[in-house]
Amino acid sequence: VNVLSYLNGGEVENTPSVEDKQNEIIKHLKDKGYSNAAISGILGNIDWETGGTFDYNHKEIEDYTTTPPTPKKDGGHGLFQFTKMKSHYDEWLNKNEKNDSIQSQIDFMDDIIQGKKFIDTKDGKIEMLSPKERVKLQTLLRESDDPSEIALEFNKIFEKGKFNDRRVDSALSFSNTLSSPVSPDSQEGGITSVLESL
Repeated sequence: VNVLSYLNGGEVENTPSVEDKQNEIIKHLKDKGYSNAAISGILGNIDWETGGTFDYNHKEIEDYTTTPPTPKKDGGHGLFQFTKMKSHYDEWLNKNEKNDSIQSQIDFMDDIIQGKKFIDTKDGKIEMLSPKERVKLQTLLRESDDPSEIALEFNKIFEKGKFNDRRVDSALSFSNTLSSPVSPDSQEGGITSVLESL
């Protein structure tokens, strides 16, 4: 389902809806083997980090009083608001001959968590997460069925962001949606239809 956005002098452009973006994220995480609880915990963080837009181009905002809001110089970018990781992400895109996208940002996040992401620097290779952090997050994502715990630990270990209830509330909401059965008369589209098609 696409929505029409009116941009620049009345030109019409098809842009993915928030639900389309959520569906793409869910499908890509499912394809990578993440459980519904893990997907819900990650989505709860993406919801917060993107201000509910689920837009891989979302930029951290410095000033909301301007129209449009002014992005923060060298601020966060994307689903996970790569701030300190942004230069490493750009290098990863270049080395892997990929464009910035939802899938690329999820692949980069997954590579970091799986320990596949090493950055060549003048001083040698560095890991984005410590081995202890990586093992803890891998274990949690693989074994926990508690989306709120996953949301909190994903934030603490990967995002390294401030705690807020919205991450957990959003994760629990996604968990309820992802775990509810799809009825035969359900509407086309929607988050649950992605799971139906898998």
